[in-house]
Formats: sequence, structure tokens, C-alpha cells
Amino acid sequence: LLKALRHEAPVIAETAARLGVAEGAGALAYVMKTMHMQHGGKASLVRVLSGQLTDGATLLSPRGEADRFSSISSVSLGQDNKRNSAAAGAVAVLGKLDHVRPGDTITAAKVSHAALLQVEAHAPVLSLAVAASDRKDDVKLGQSLLRLCEEDPSLCVVHDAATHDVVLSGQGEMHLRVALAQLRGRFGVNITQR
Repeated sequence: LLKALRHEAPVIAETAARLGVAEGAGALAYVMKTMHMQHGGKASLVRVLSGQLTDGATLLSPRGEADRFSSISSVSLGQDNKRNSAAAGAVAVLGKLDHVRPGDTITAAKVSHAALLQVEAHAPVLSLAVAASDRKDDVKLGQSLLRLCEEDPSLCVVHDAATHDVVLSGQGEMHLRVALAQLRGRFGVNITQR
């Protein structure tokens, strides 16, 4: 597998050229995933497509919102590998980018923004009403659902005005089961389904 990847996977310059990123375009990165760490806050997993991200730089989302991230780390399991920068081709974790979502392309503030690789989530196909088992967990349920939807844009939460239910929608039964398991396991919210 490693030999095949070495021969078949393109280097970052080829990938950037295929995506239409101009050579010397400055810092440009693609947000692959957003995660909420239990004690670390929001973290975004990004691939740097061009330029170099330096610690504490200000980045723009495709909607023009500016964020200054708090740290750059290497991707490693169970270890904290803080870095000062990430060059083109690197995959890194950026801390506390509040205005970005998975599928966004972020750029340095001084670079003109190019909307690359915009990934739109599919419309939900299955819905179910959820509620906290204990009324005192209603606020916790709302915050947890918001975080889940931020991490997975194919999930959707709406409040049904007619039935006064909180409706969680997703791509199918298994997708909703995983979301409910995360609510129970990661966020500690006991829920009932209706």
C-alpha cells in the first residue's frame, strides 16, 4: 500500500495545480474535519494546499469571517505535538477556528480568497424527534446537538413549532444511531426518541 501511494498519490504541487491554486498564492488550506475536544475546545483538521501557516496567523473563511487560531499541532494519536508552522502538503490541527466548517477553504487575510473544494452536505433523508430524558439536561442537549452538527454538516437539527419537538435529521438510520451514541457517550446526555 505504501509503495502504491508513493507512486500514485500526487505531491502537493500537482494537487494544487489540479485545483487551480496559483503558484505562490500564499497560505491556503482545506478544512477536512472539525472536532470538539473535551478539554481543548474546537479543533480543525486541515491540509495546507499552498504557502505556509504560521502560529497565530489570521485566516479568512469563505464567508469573509476572520479567525486567529490559537495553535498548530501535528496529527498524532494521544500526543501533543505543537509546531510553529505548517508548510504546503502538511496535515495539521488548528485550534479555535470559530467560523470555519468542514469543507471550507481558508486563506491568510492578505491573500485573495479562492473558493476551492466546497463540499455541500446532502439533504437529510431520515428524521427523528429527540428529547433529554431529564428536563434539566435540555440545555446540555441543545449544546451537544449544535456541536454534532458543526462536526458533521450532513446532520440537521430543527425545532418543530407544531409539535414542540427537537427533530434530528441525517442520512439514514445508521447515521442517526451513531449521532445518538455520540450524544450519550461523548456528551453524557441521556435521550429519549419519539
